[in-house]
Amino acid sequence: QYRQDFLRKMINSGYVKPFPYSKEGDSQIKLGVKNAICLANNFFEYGFNVFISDIAVHKVKLNYYFKQFAGKPFFVILLLPSKEIVGLRDSQREIRAMGQRALDLHKEFSEIKNEKRWVVVDSTSKTANETASNIFKILKKLTRERAV
Repeated sequence: QYRQDFLRKMINSGYVKPFPYSKEGDSQIKLGVKNAICLANNFFEYGFNVFISDIAVHKVKLNYYFKQFAGKPFFVILLLPSKEIVGLRDSQREIRAMGQRALDLHKEFSEIKNEKRWVVVDSTSKTANETASNIFKILKKLTRERAV
């Protein structure tokens, strides 16, 4: 698994946070996504499965992922614990805490969670390992269904 934001942070001079919105921040987000897709395709070419951890709340970004992975086994998982758990988990982060932004994203994702292009996983009462195990089960099922 790799996080798209780690790719953006490879920028040593001129790095801009993705929020609040800025033209330069948007440009760096696009560059990070492009690089994540290139890396994923390189691993896929050698037979490896890849997880990209990203926040794709906007349709343009999500559509770009779908377009770039067309014809490949590509699935989107939306982790959506309760709002209270999002706040609690974010407050426990020593690094990369998002504060109000985490709650704002939860609200945005809750409003669009019924999109048919992803599988929603409620990880409210699950540990990270339990959530990962659940995701692997879902991916196995989706892969079998797609093969038919």
